[in-house]
Amino acid sequence: MVDIVDNGDGVLYLYSEDEMRVVENHIREYIGSFDSVFHEIVSEDIHVDIIIVPPANGRNHYTVTTLGMGAYLMDIPKKFQDSVCPRIELAITLPATWDFSEEAMQDESNYWPIRLLKNLAHLPIYCDTFLAPTHTVDNEDFYGNTKFSGVVLDFLQDYFPLDDDDAYKAHYCDISEDEGSVQFLQVIPLYKEELDYAVENGSPSLFDIMEESNFSFCVDIKRKNLLK
Repeated sequence: MVDIVDNGDGVLYLYSEDEMRVVENHIREYIGSFDSVFHEIVSEDIHVDIIIVPPANGRNHYTVTTLGMGAYLMDIPKKFQDSVCPRIELAITLPATWDFSEEAMQDESNYWPIRLLKNLAHLPIYCDTFLAPTHTVDNEDFYGNTKFSGVVLDFLQDYFPLDDDDAYKAHYCDISEDEGSVQFLQVIPLYKEELDYAVENGSPSLFDIMEESNFSFCVDIKRKNLLK
């Protein structure tokens, strides 16, 4: 069962040891093996570690995922409770050339994806909201050397098994009988024009444009703006 701990500064939501092991094994089975973990030092509400899954098994990119966000049960409005998973973890894919060395992580141009995942992981608590597929998050002051202005969330890309049963297994991790499932969602950085289009027309319309453009979900900070 998820632990709710009063650490003196507020409530801290944590996976139990068994649940942590289940989520880690899920990542290894469906996303990839990993050795590198950026451990969070100070935690005020949730303890969010960052897992770095290196290129392997035909995937020429890193997958960076949160570990710990799903310990928090998001407050889902009643009208969405049947369609939205209240526990999530987030992932972003980065080029195989991305530098995760300790020295490189001192530079915001390399560190910003880590900061982005951490900020998004705390957002549902800070803003008393929830995150789900197709949701957008605006951030005019983005990070590093990018010109992105926000993100859109979607189901994990490049991790779609062939049949529906396996697709469910890949995208949803059943952590325990009491706590239910954790859904894994992909974070896709957007330029301002793309973000505005998704807000005005709905994210599925932007996804259609991405599909028509053979859009790569692996982050490219110099990629073409789809709407400019």
